[in-house]
Amino acid sequence: MNYQQQPYQQVQPAGPRVAPGVLVGVSVWRLLIVISACVGFFSAMSRGKASNLLPALSQQASLLVGIVYLGLLLYPVFTGGRRHEPKSPWWRGSMVILLILVCVTYLAIIGGSLDATWSLFEHLITPLLVLVDYLAVGRNQAAAKWWHPITWLSFPLAYLVYYIAADLRMYGSFLNPKKSAFPGVIAGFIAALLVLGFILFAFGKMKAAAARQRAGYQPYQGYPQQYQQAQYQQPGQYQQDSQQYPQPGQYQQDPQQYHQQAAPYQAQDYQQQAAQYQAQQYQAQPQQYQQQPQDPQQYQQPYPAQTQQPPPGYRPNG
Repeated sequence: MNYQQQPYQQVQPAGPRVAPGVLVGVSVWRLLIVISACVGFFSAMSRGKASNLLPALSQQASLLVGIVYLGLLLYPVFTGGRRHEPKSPWWRGSMVILLILVCVTYLAIIGGSLDATWSLFEHLITPLLVLVDYLAVGRNQAAAKWWHPITWLSFPLAYLVYYIAADLRMYGSFLNPKKSAFPGVIAGFIAALLVLGFILFAFGKMKAAAARQRAGYQPYQGYPQQYQQAQYQQPGQYQQDSQQYPQPGQYQQDPQQYHQQAAPYQAQDYQQQAAQYQAQQYQAQPQQYQQQPQDPQQYQQPYPAQTQQPPPGYRPNG
C-alpha cells in the first residue's frame, strides 16, 4: 500500500500580545475620539431637517471619523490583543487631512463661530483629537508609503464631486462652480492638502528614525563584535581541538582498523538497499505474488499426465 508523503507545513508562532497598559490607554483615547465625533454630529443634526444638514462637509466628516475610529477601537478584538492598530496608517492619515480641511475652511475662510456645542466639537475638538492621535498616540506612522499623501485626498475629492453634482450652495461665493476663480480655488486646496500630507509622511519617518537612535539601533555592518571576539577566534584553539579528529595518514598506516570500523556501516547500507529493492519489485508486480494457482495438482505432479503414456508405435526391447 502506497502512502503519499504530506508536505511539511511549518506553523508560524503567534506574535506577542500588546502590553495591557498600552492596549487600555489607546482604547480609551480612541473611544474619546468616537464620543467627540458623535457629540458633534448628533448635536448638528438636531438643529433641523437631516436633508438640509447632512450634505454639509462638517457633518459628513464627523460621521466618517466616528465610524473609522470605532473600527480602530474594535481592532484589538479581531487580533486577539496582539495588535492595537493596523500596520498601515492610511485611515488615520486620511482622517487628519479631512478634519484639518474642515477646521481651516470653517474658521479661516468662512469665519465661523465656535459658540455652539456642535460647532465646537465638529470644527475644533474632533480635528485636534485626530491630529494628536496621528502625531503622538499611534505607532504605525513609519509604515506610511510615499503615495499615501496623494491618496489621502480621496475623501475631499469625492465630496467635491458630490458638491458639484448636487449643485450645492453652502459655502458662499468662494466655492461657486459657476465663477471663473473656482478652478484656482480648488487647485489651491489640493496643493495645500498635499503639502500637509507630505509633512505628516515626513513626520512619521523622522519619528521612527529618532526612536531607532534612542534605542541604539545601527545599520547592519557585518557580524556583531561579540562574535568577532568569541572564544573560537583565539589563536591556537583550532590546533588544540584538532587533536580529537583523525590525523592525516592515520587510515593509511592502519588500514585493517579502518575496514573493521567501516564493515558494520557497509552491511547496514546493503540491508537497507536490499529491502528497498524488494519493496520496489513488489510494488511493480503485485499480481505476481498475490495470484493463486488455478490448478494445484500441476505443482504436485513432476511431469504432465500425457508424458507417462508411451508414444504411438513404441515397442519395448526384448
